[in-house]
Amino acid sequence: MIVNYRLTAGRLSIGSLILGLFILYFSSYHFYSTPVVKQLYFQLAFVVFAVLWITSFFKDILIKDNSVVVILIWNYLYVIYVILSYLNSAQTEIPTQILISYLKTPVFLVLFIFLFMKRSTTSVTGKFNVIFMLVALFAVISNFYDFISPSFSSVLGRAAGYYVDPNISGGVISFMMVAGFLAVPRGFRILFILICGLGVLITFSRGAWLVWGIGVLCLGWITHRGSNKRKLLSLLGLFAAGLFAMTLLFSGAIGRIADGSPLSRYLTPDTSARLGIGGSQFADHSANERWDVSFAALDAGLESPLFGNGLAFTREQFGWTFDVSTHNMYLLFWAEGGITGLSIYISFLYIIFYYSSNVGRIFILQMTVYSLFSHTLLEWPLTAILAAYFATNGDRNWSQCRANLISNRNLAQK
Repeated sequence: MIVNYRLTAGRLSIGSLILGLFILYFSSYHFYSTPVVKQLYFQLAFVVFAVLWITSFFKDILIKDNSVVVILIWNYLYVIYVILSYLNSAQTEIPTQILISYLKTPVFLVLFIFLFMKRSTTSVTGKFNVIFMLVALFAVISNFYDFISPSFSSVLGRAAGYYVDPNISGGVISFMMVAGFLAVPRGFRILFILICGLGVLITFSRGAWLVWGIGVLCLGWITHRGSNKRKLLSLLGLFAAGLFAMTLLFSGAIGRIADGSPLSRYLTPDTSARLGIGGSQFADHSANERWDVSFAALDAGLESPLFGNGLAFTREQFGWTFDVSTHNMYLLFWAEGGITGLSIYISFLYIIFYYSSNVGRIFILQMTVYSLFSHTLLEWPLTAILAAYFATNGDRNWSQCRANLISNRNLAQK
């Protein structure tokens, strides 16, 4: 039994290693700092690799799980929606770019689902949790470097590392903290969470602060050992700690502490305002702008409630009077796709949540909340990777993998 396990892991190590490197690239900072043309080369290389590897074992796949069938149906409907929305748009350069970007999501989702299905039937299951953990730690390191020595961020004073956009950086760390949590040894999990929290803090993304806190509370609940009463008390303790941390952040208390510390020399007027230094945290230009675009998106959707105003409507100057988009996935799909588009996006969240377990549902809960603060989530390769991973029960397979490793080790000792 031990020999068979080792042979299986060795036989698949090359393919798994290549897949792991692609996951590391698509979900790490390198992808976001790579020129578009070079991104395309890597994406084409991944598609070729994925198709060849899937072809080699496709005959052995029996799609018994309803989750795969349902996601494939959603993919089909999503592609139809995107194409029709594009035909309803101005069909200029920007909608065309968004069309290409949106169509990459279903391609990545389908390929990764089949790749993870192969992975889930072998003894190397769960190794990708380690990659998720490493992505989170690398992102934190790059953020600290960018904060101390601004080099990459598109917003002065807000750390983003090689992700360039602080909001993307904060979201990625929060998501990967959850996705990689089970790969962290139990004795280091609290430290891992705190390190990720510091990396998110210096992005000064209020949405990322919130989803990090949600992730911490939910992880504490599902991983706590003991009776339901003890779990409830633990959750209440975590909730109180989280509420205290959020109160410090959003009351301006941390801002007052930072204002009188050596950290103040790294703060800009924008980041000072986000910490509540000198006034309300929600009275800065960014917060006011988000309110304005939100009402504009609501009005735009009401003008064409069934099918919306077409792809990229909120990113062009044809009827959209702002320099920024909605900063909100729900309002984006409402304004550009009406009820149809909004239903497509909400159904995606529901499907992945329904077919995931434990950690996967925490990720979708985070994504549901972060959708209120970002309009680009479906353009992140990371979104398709994690959705495919959790839809194929990657977190459950990781636990099974650890149990198998312990069992094999005990047998070897005997």
